[in-house]
Amino acid sequence: MLKRAFDVSVCYILAMHILLWPIISRDRLVCAFRPGEPASSEAPFRTLRKHSWSTGGVRITPRAEGRAAGRMTLFSTLNLEAVRLARLDETRSAARIAKVAVAVESSRAFSRFGQLLARLPAESVRAVAHGLLPATAPNDLWDALLRLTEETERRWKIASEHIVMPEVITGRITQLGTTALVLHVGPGPDITLPRWLARAAERDVLGGCLGLVFDQFENGAALTYALPALDLHEAPPRFSPYGQHAPPLSLTADDVEMFKREAPELRVPVPVTIGG
Repeated sequence: MLKRAFDVSVCYILAMHILLWPIISRDRLVCAFRPGEPASSEAPFRTLRKHSWSTGGVRITPRAEGRAAGRMTLFSTLNLEAVRLARLDETRSAARIAKVAVAVESSRAFSRFGQLLARLPAESVRAVAHGLLPATAPNDLWDALLRLTEETERRWKIASEHIVMPEVITGRITQLGTTALVLHVGPGPDITLPRWLARAAERDVLGGCLGLVFDQFENGAALTYALPALDLHEAPPRFSPYGQHAPPLSLTADDVEMFKREAPELRVPVPVTIGG
């Protein structure tokens, strides 16, 4: 069994109320199960399904002008924990977590979320799957996403009591440089990361909520990758850091609200020669 780095309940609640985005794409599951293989590979996912180490996901059929516009499959983010355990040969634990993921995907919260997603264009559904909320998305969708996040966390806390998991840390980006960023993770020390990690998770913004996964790859080696996260007590993450001239040492809720405001109209004085 893996050794517990710290209590697993902390892994999902570490930075106040910042939790992982509750849905994930199949590509991310394949990458977690078979690092280095193409994300679109079919064989790894068939192996996961054959051994019940992953759910089948929930199919979403977006509509455009009243007609079906393609089909997508979304998964509970708990599948990520299951496939990582399967890769580390913790197969019984993987199957247990996958069953919890099935319960989440069958829940009323996921059903409501899926119904709202199906009303959006296909490109908007893809954006939500990767941790973004389109500017045109209705407020009901954000509310449903929060309910699904709470449902996921509730079931996770019960399921993880007797299962030792790899380490997942969530936090907020408080400094953003050209090539690096600083992630504030609450009571622990801040973490400096390459900026491209946040960019890959669609969180390359000051104040963005980010999740970090630390996973054993082989003896003496580890995997680290980033996932989108959200704050349960915040408005939808439509973030615009206007007026920011220097990286802050800390970011308060008031700061975030200020950054969300619309930028003032730009006025450029133009000298005009009168007479002559």
